[in-house]
Amino acid sequence: MEERTDFQRILDERLAEVRFGSEKLTSPTGTPVPNSGIIPSLPDAITVTSYALGLWFCMGGPPWAAIASIIGDELDGRLARATDNTSDRGMYLDWASDIILTPLSLKRLGKETETPEVIAASPIIMYAQAHMKAKGERPPVGSARAVIMLAALAAMHAKSNKR
Repeated sequence: MEERTDFQRILDERLAEVRFGSEKLTSPTGTPVPNSGIIPSLPDAITVTSYALGLWFCMGGPPWAAIASIIGDELDGRLARATDNTSDRGMYLDWASDIILTPLSLKRLGKETETPEVIAASPIIMYAQAHMKAKGERPPVGSARAVIMLAALAAMHAKSNKR
């Protein structure tokens, strides 16, 4: 069997990364491939999709977009851990999604409750999220943005029942 050069081995690894982007894949030479490919893993795709749905809800989208976003936010990490496919990229995607959607969810809650000043809680919540992240802590279920989105949905429901 012919011995592969370092260049060939590295090329095989990089090609496998670009094609698959999965933590547990191996290159054609049998070496493990780290999760740094350009094609996202399934948990990463769920994170990005749930972020897009959450953004849509926050900008005036339908209630089901918030529910789907919350479910996706809960599912992505659980799926990554269950399939042993966690990655730094996935962790940062999920965290960035929560950090961006938290103040936007507060804005939507303020609109639904007719109390726009609720957005003032944003820096406190974001500080708490950053503090938890820095300590390596995470809640066992949910996120601040999920709670806020649910509050906005409850306010929407209460408002529609008053009519």
